[in-house]
Formats: sequence, C-alpha cells, structure tokens
Amino acid sequence: VRATRSELEGTLTALEARTSDAKGGFTEAIRRWRELGARYQLALAQLNFVWMLGSGSAEARRAAHEAREIFTAVHAEPFIRFLDEALSARRTTGLRAADAAAPRAHTERTPTAS
Repeated sequence: VRATRSELEGTLTALEARTSDAKGGFTEAIRRWRELGARYQLALAQLNFVWMLGSGSAEARRAAHEAREIFTAVHAEPFIRFLDEALSARRTTGLRAADAAAPRAHTERTPTAS
C-alpha cells in the first residue's frame, strides 16, 4: 500500500509541476517495490517516473533501463513502446497536466441530443 501511495503522490505532484516532490514520490515507490521483490510493479513505477518527469536525468535513464529489462523478460511489448515514447527526444522534460488529459479526449463520448 505504501509503494502505491508513494507512486500516486509522485504522479499527482508531477501534474502540479512540483518536480522535486514528484521525484521523491517515485524514488520512494521504486525503492519499496524493489524491497518487496515486486519486479513488474517496479517496472511500472519506473515507467511512470520516466513518463511523468521525462528522461533528462541520469536517475530516470537508469530507471528506464531497468524497466526495459523487466518488460522484455515478460514480453510486455506495449509497455516497451510506452517506454520508448517516454524516452524520445520530445519527452525529455516530462508530462504537463494538459498532456495527461489528451489521450482521454479520443475515448470520451459526448451525449447527443435526441
């Protein structure tokens, strides 16, 4: 539960552009998932870290490398593609709050008047 909460705090503070707090939340989540031996959850937290904060830091690149190893071992190709997107040049500074809502815009339906 604490690892999940730390990861959620990292995500929320990243959306609020509180990068230092976000990094702390993700770092704590990653540490806890590693201690628990929950490698798949660890990789998901690492992906989330890179997705939300970008790949500009050495710590983010290390997290991405380890996440890729885990996703490759379990043949999680969709997550490898997400990781590649997070590592792309246009994602080096992380996700902005406006970007976070963009994927949902394509799936939400507006009610039509009858």
